[in-house]
Amino acid sequence: MKKTIFLVLAALLCMCAFGCEKEAEQPKLEALRDKSEFAVYEDGEQILTLEEIEMTDWAQFFFASPYSEYHGDDYVGNSYDYRGRDITTKRGIKIGSSMEDVVAAYTGIEFYQAEFDGDEFVYEIRTVEQVAEAEQRLREESGYEGYNDYQKTVWFHTDTYFLHDGSALSVSAFNERVKEEGWDYYNMQRNMDEYMDAFYELRFAVMEGAVTEISLLDEKAAMRID
Repeated sequence: MKKTIFLVLAALLCMCAFGCEKEAEQPKLEALRDKSEFAVYEDGEQILTLEEIEMTDWAQFFFASPYSEYHGDDYVGNSYDYRGRDITTKRGIKIGSSMEDVVAAYTGIEFYQAEFDGDEFVYEIRTVEQVAEAEQRLREESGYEGYNDYQKTVWFHTDTYFLHDGSALSVSAFNERVKEEGWDYYNMQRNMDEYMDAFYELRFAVMEGAVTEISLLDEKAAMRID
């Protein structure tokens, strides 16, 4: 699991450093500009943030497994257990929400969707509407009924770089900053604290039109190389 997450993040940051060919084809999309978007809510009130999650490697939270013991010995902070409670993102999305709910909540936000091209995963910028269209096309494929749950699932995520100057940038906007500043990708990976205050991810999994997983991840900690 951890190896998979690291490879995904490495691919994403490499893409930031070296550009994305299809970026220009998309309308201008925004990042989630406040850290409060990367937190857990109940009845509209924030109940847990990534900063409060203490782990031996990097902070992460899974809405489908919302209890600290799920992480085993990797979790070292104050325990939490939200099983059986109605937890949501800041915008009200929860396990069981429809894809239409996600579209309504996150229109205008830059997402990335992973697609397997036979050899490796390719990450493309998507509007949330485009993700919904891709999920609908998947359900219309011949043979869909014979797919397993993994094959029926569409994963997509949005990422925000919170820089020291107060900027909150999407992946594509951060890519432009990398070019403007002439930052070196490998140095950046080894000295993340010099470049940014935080780098957060919000990820969704949708199967058969409904949200099956939501996760939060502290990507700066996950990407750091000592």
